[in-house]
Amino acid sequence: YFESVIYAFAALIISVILIFYSLPVFNSISGKELTFNFPNDLSILLLAAGITFITGIISGSYPALILSRFNPVKTLKGRVGLGTGNKNFRKPLVIFQFSLTIILIIATVVVGKQLHFLENKNLGFNKEQVICLKLQGKLADKLDLIKNQLKENGQVINLSGVSYPPSGILSSTKIKDWEARESDSEFLSYLLSADYDFVKTMQIKMTEGRYFSFKSDTAGGCIVNQAAVKAMGMQSPVGKKVVGLKIIGVIKDFNFTSLHSPVAPLIIYYDPAEINQLLVRIKPGDVNQTIKSLETGWNRIAPEFPFEYSFLDEQINKLYKADKQVGNVINTFSLLAILIACMGMFGLASYTAEQRTKEIGIRKVLGASVPGVVFLLIKEFAKWILIANILAVPIGYYITKMWLEDFAYRIDVNIYVFLLAGGSSFLIAFLTVSYQTLKAAVANPVNSLRYE
Repeated sequence: YFESVIYAFAALIISVILIFYSLPVFNSISGKELTFNFPNDLSILLLAAGITFITGIISGSYPALILSRFNPVKTLKGRVGLGTGNKNFRKPLVIFQFSLTIILIIATVVVGKQLHFLENKNLGFNKEQVICLKLQGKLADKLDLIKNQLKENGQVINLSGVSYPPSGILSSTKIKDWEARESDSEFLSYLLSADYDFVKTMQIKMTEGRYFSFKSDTAGGCIVNQAAVKAMGMQSPVGKKVVGLKIIGVIKDFNFTSLHSPVAPLIIYYDPAEINQLLVRIKPGDVNQTIKSLETGWNRIAPEFPFEYSFLDEQINKLYKADKQVGNVINTFSLLAILIACMGMFGLASYTAEQRTKEIGIRKVLGASVPGVVFLLIKEFAKWILIANILAVPIGYYITKMWLEDFAYRIDVNIYVFLLAGGSSFLIAFLTVSYQTLKAAVANPVNSLRYE
């Protein structure tokens, strides 16, 4: 018991040192701002000491109670066997350890695939090579002048003034007024003010009618998306009215909010007073040089306002910052779980090889080959890993399925994910125990039999 408690407190000291140096890394990975005041917080100090003491007692109980029952004569002769009881106790621990590891591997694969899906899904518009410029003060009044100035840059393809870029932040309101509306029906719609070049700049497709082309369009006209048409239950919406505006065109649905949510109804109109962003689509190439050139053109028109810009694709990627942090944390804990499982498996393989020294010697004397002995030792571990897979796969599937339900657009969790996790667990176990099994298999049987 004393030895076990000493080990536990030694582990506590090492863990405190590791936490102190690894906490900044963890904060960077998780996006948190955790602090560590272990030596200065008496309650945490007492709690840690109490947990460490209890851990030492619990971990030391089994070997202490078993060792105290040994026959001292047999112990002094070196014939100490822990029997099947200890073997049966070890099995559940290894199975539990690897079950957790397999669950984390499944979660790592699913989260990684989902994040890759989010980054590469077609949003219904082209988010690449688009720069967002802030129009501060009364710069919106100079929108045409600014656009004409920036168009002189040979790297600029198109420009469009908007109230919000399509990166998750739009105003919304309940719509209760549209042509052929049924009584008491309503729906929530997002609103976007955009000028004539929005569809061309963002490369969005029209499905019916046309986009704004002249001033009379913007005076009393609007564009709606397919989701808005569906919400209103309209047939042939072009020419009909919604909130007093005439629908002149219908655009194809595009994801202007996070992929956690399905495409919502959207009404696009043009109000110059609401324009506060300028979207600039540029050609691929030297982006830094293009930005410098845009800044030069900007300073000619609006030197009193700073040239503030951001990239649209980066704004959209920020919508999934929390999901990426979850992925980073899961990856980190998966590596730790694999490391701990490998340590446990390595120790168990060493113990098993030691316990079966005489058996291995007799088998080799009777003609057993080294591969045959290795297979004999690994076969037992393989059975445990198989059981761990049977237990972990349903749990891993349920956990990842629940996490994916938070996304309106998500991947399908197919059998290849579980085959990968299962195969990885077998490979990890094999690599971990291979050294000890090979060492036992190639040992001279004369030495083991002489020892016995």
